[in-house]
Amino acid sequence: MIFMRTNFKYKSHTFTLEGLQELTGFRADDILTALKSMDIIEAQRKRDGAFVISVKAAEEWVKRNKVDLSPLIDPKAVMI
Repeated sequence: MIFMRTNFKYKSHTFTLEGLQELTGFRADDILTALKSMDIIEAQRKRDGAFVISVKAAEEWVKRNKVDLSPLIDPKAVMI
């Protein structure tokens, strides 16, 4: 989960669906559906489509659902 692998300065962070789509490769409407079902959206701005994600709520969701945040691939094993 991108919210857990990034160090944020504040307890919430503003994202756009387009930005998350670029970062994850998932469709924007699928991302929004998932975030709503996880109940981690604090606010959404209608004007520019940005929304605020509660980092604390994301952390609590991960703990509650026992999500393993270990990388699927060992970065040391990847040759560039």
